[in-house]
Amino acid sequence: MKRTVESASIASLGISIVKKQQQQQQPSTTPDSQQQQPSTTPGSQQQQQQQHPSVTPDSQQQQQQQLLPPFTQRYECDNFEFLTLKQGNITIESDTGIFLCNHGYSFDALFTRGIPFTPPADMPTEPPKNKATAKVDMKLFNLWKHMMDIMRHRKIPLVLHNGLYDLMYIYHSFIGKLPDTFAEFISTISHCFPSGIYDTRYLAERAEYNSTFLKYVFSKSDRLRQDRFENSTEETPYFEVQVNPPILKTGVPLSGLKRKRDDEEVKAVTIVEGEQNGTKKLDYCKHYAERGYCNLGHTGSSKYHDIQIILDHQMGVSKYKQFYTSESDHDDNAHAAHFDAYMTSFAFAYFQNTLTPLVMKSSFNKMAISGLHFPLTFPIPASTPSSSQNV
Repeated sequence: MKRTVESASIASLGISIVKKQQQQQQPSTTPDSQQQQPSTTPGSQQQQQQQHPSVTPDSQQQQQQQLLPPFTQRYECDNFEFLTLKQGNITIESDTGIFLCNHGYSFDALFTRGIPFTPPADMPTEPPKNKATAKVDMKLFNLWKHMMDIMRHRKIPLVLHNGLYDLMYIYHSFIGKLPDTFAEFISTISHCFPSGIYDTRYLAERAEYNSTFLKYVFSKSDRLRQDRFENSTEETPYFEVQVNPPILKTGVPLSGLKRKRDDEEVKAVTIVEGEQNGTKKLDYCKHYAERGYCNLGHTGSSKYHDIQIILDHQMGVSKYKQFYTSESDHDDNAHAAHFDAYMTSFAFAYFQNTLTPLVMKSSFNKMAISGLHFPLTFPIPASTPSSSQNV
């Protein structure tokens, strides 16, 4: 793993910053008003932002609050994505390039808008001759250093999904040269993030999800959140995530609104399997449903990999509109760094409002590792701050 990280580089960095707002008990709602409440998936939120780009007037805020369940937890979210361009020689494997292009990644944008950076291990030991170039190379390094300082000061935990490789890339890119021993690595990580680390894959295992790949965890968590609209309680509240509009608009669409499935599609997926030319045919790929990938030749936008069809089979057809589908042309690109970060933070918000405080406490600084029946445990620093309202 160390050799893999040292021979590769991050091409984009996605960060989702989520703040938990003070929970308030809302007035009771009528069934009619409840049906008007939209799902707070990113697609519907983008539509709301286009209609109300500025601060919502007080009258509209009061009207929206009257549509909410008795117990509603609110979150405010800012998503960021940084294109990162490692300085020096870059080698791209053909399979990796094809995968990225098929999922909407732009190499033109990488080389024209990527932020130059140099991993600490590659930084020259002697003062550089070109000081301007050295200053540019330090921008991402200094940004990440300031972020870690803020997280330490504000007691903000780091949340990842199946994030061991993510931590190793963060370390190699912004902290220092990867150490020779794994014990030194996890000790340094714990020191850099004293407010703790949470792994939403491990939390999904604790919640006994059928599968734990990110797209599945996010989509199932959103469905379960929607189902609370009519039966929210103080212990398991309904919650909403308000995604703030972009700070900068580049004119280059990085994502699109997600497609709503129409009524005919909803009816079609209620049939689990059927007979065609004497051959039994499944409506979804079981390999993909279990692992998040398959080697059966299905394309990324195949109906066999439609996460909503999979969840329809497992949970029943939802009465709420679902925005996240396998349609890549109308999809917010599950492999975009900013959206992966958003899905991870959303899932964490669900688990915070679902799992018991004891389970959450016992999941602190633990990370699921493929092939192991027990989690990786990071050492807890001597003075570990308590979690804050920021997640």
